[in-house]
Amino acid sequence: MQNKNNNFNRIDLLKNRREQGGIETNFFARKRELIAKGSYIGGIIMSIVLLITGALYSRKIGYENQKKEISAFVVEYNNLQNELNDKSSQMKKIASFNKKLASNIRKIISSSAFLTEISNIIPTNIELSLLTIQSNFVEFKGSVKEQNGLELVNLFALNISDSIFFDNEVFIQNIERNNTSISSEESAELKFTIRASVNSELQTLDSETLIRLGSLGNANRVEYLDKLGLTI
Repeated sequence: MQNKNNNFNRIDLLKNRREQGGIETNFFARKRELIAKGSYIGGIIMSIVLLITGALYSRKIGYENQKKEISAFVVEYNNLQNELNDKSSQMKKIASFNKKLASNIRKIISSSAFLTEISNIIPTNIELSLLTIQSNFVEFKGSVKEQNGLELVNLFALNISDSIFFDNEVFIQNIERNNTSISSEESAELKFTIRASVNSELQTLDSETLIRLGSLGNANRVEYLDKLGLTI
């Protein structure tokens, strides 16, 4: 018990010496000063962290709002784009239909012009009995009075070779004499067959060619198709 009292007295004596020398006061003063500085620096750091956090949060909120606004525009843009694609698809279908329609009209016009051309190049005294289209060839069968008949058949073949509808490959395949009455020379006639190659480079007829062929109505129709931009 006495030893404990001696220890306390010694501790207390040391404390009194520190207080007398100012050691105790300086120590705690420095400690408080360090705590104050630490608190100040820590407060500054926390303030900076809070400011940065607040700025980032505000920016995030701003981005979210912008994202919502942009999303609305994106939806509207996608809707407009889909509508535009639908309209474009419809326009392409209409354009394709018009092209096919124009092509069919031109084919009809070409057929009409072809028949007009045949009527123009055939000699007057020749009578056609059959016109057959076989692949790229056209076969003409007809008859003509024997008098000057051979010359007329040759003239018809030359006219065919000069036509824009045919190539130069024109063949007179058969010419034979046919008598309806042996005693009547006037009834004698020649039957013939001419085979001609179709001009493969002739795609469509322009209005000038149709006018030259005498097909004015078809020429006007072709000009109308050209004005609409429905050229083939």
